[in-house]
Amino acid sequence: MKRLFLAALLAACSALSHADVIYDNGLGADDARSGYFSTALAQSRVLDDFSLAGTRTINSVFFQMGLTEDPFLGAFTFTIYQDPGNNGIGAAIYELTLNPGDYTAVPNAIISYPYTTFYDVNFNVGAVTLDAGNYLLSFYGLDLEFRTANTGDPAGSYLQLDESGGDLFLRDGGTPFRLDGSTPAAGVPEPSSLLLSGIALAALAFHRRRRRA
Repeated sequence: MKRLFLAALLAACSALSHADVIYDNGLGADDARSGYFSTALAQSRVLDDFSLAGTRTINSVFFQMGLTEDPFLGAFTFTIYQDPGNNGIGAAIYELTLNPGDYTAVPNAIISYPYTTFYDVNFNVGAVTLDAGNYLLSFYGLDLEFRTANTGDPAGSYLQLDESGGDLFLRDGGTPFRLDGSTPAAGVPEPSSLLLSGIALAALAFHRRRRRA
């Protein structure tokens, strides 16, 4: 009976959710002109797309950036937009401002003149749940001037928005980022259903023991 109870408990826990890499856009590569400005100082914003096949919950984000005033680290925003397609930018559906101390930044091996040091940046977003669909995201410097690295993906592209003039450009390659979180399981049982299932298993085990006796 103990084994049946433990099996039921493990099945219930695994049905709730499981850790997952929700979306991985790749890593940056060495490049003489890696990426484009993604900073308020240059009035330019870089946006890259990602898609979800089902409902996902984002818990943490990873991306790579190069500093112009190394080793100065400042504030930036992370924003998720709806992706209407046709190289357009939809409504912002989530935005988070991160100050020094809200994220970790560890130097990596990317080389790109004149951005001598690139960093692996990680931060938590709590729990951001998105439905299946197409989205855009951006990392935008506030008092921080930086570049996002370029994945160099020959089949990839991303958008560069000139916020002062409103011009939008399509660039080759991709922004290196990864979204980590969880995938909610379909049809998660209610607590009352789990309780009834446990009682049924216990009764079945007790009945079997009586028959053997």
